[in-house]
This record gives sequence, structure tokens and C-alpha cells, in this order.
Amino acid sequence: MQNNSKEELMWGREFSDGWNNLYELLLDELKPYNVKIVQAKEKYGLLRVYCEPCPAEVENILHRCEDISETVCEMCGKDSSLRKLRGNWLKTICHDCCKIHSLL
Repeated sequence: MQNNSKEELMWGREFSDGWNNLYELLLDELKPYNVKIVQAKEKYGLLRVYCEPCPAEVENILHRCEDISETVCEMCGKDSSLRKLRGNWLKTICHDCCKIHSLL
């Protein structure tokens, strides 16, 4: 990856701590490619990562990570699933975190 330390990439993220491990694994997988992370955020309940350049091979890695994020609670990192919450808000969050954060 281009000129970004892992600490810098973790600081600029726009998602909750439950996805930190998944994101770190993604960063390790992207090391062999000369890409720059432009943004990492939650969008429509999934982890979305954007980078430049984004050749097809990197795009496949990003899509695989996005798919995995649908099974990991964004808040705590436990097994989870994508849920539709109040107001049609989508979030990958476990039942316990839904209760803790009054999202049910």
C-alpha cells in the first residue's frame, strides 16, 4: 500500500470497532498491491473500502471483505447478520448490541 501506516489507516476509518479485525486483515491482504485507501466506512450496513487504483483483483478482495462484513457485528465483532432497523436503516449488528444500543 502507498505511504499509509496501519495506524493512519485505522484512524481515518468511519465504522465502529467491531470491524477493526476484519479491516486489519484486509489491509494485510492489500499490502502486495500498490493502492491507496481513499475511504473506509459503513454503507448500507456493510464495510465499504475504496482505493486507488482499483484493478479487478483488488476489487474482488474488497467485495469479499464486504461480504464477510455482513456476518460480523460492526459494534462488537461477534457473529451477526444484516438487519433492517427502525426507519429502514440497515446495520450489521448482533442481537445483544441491538438491545444495548436500543435499536430494536
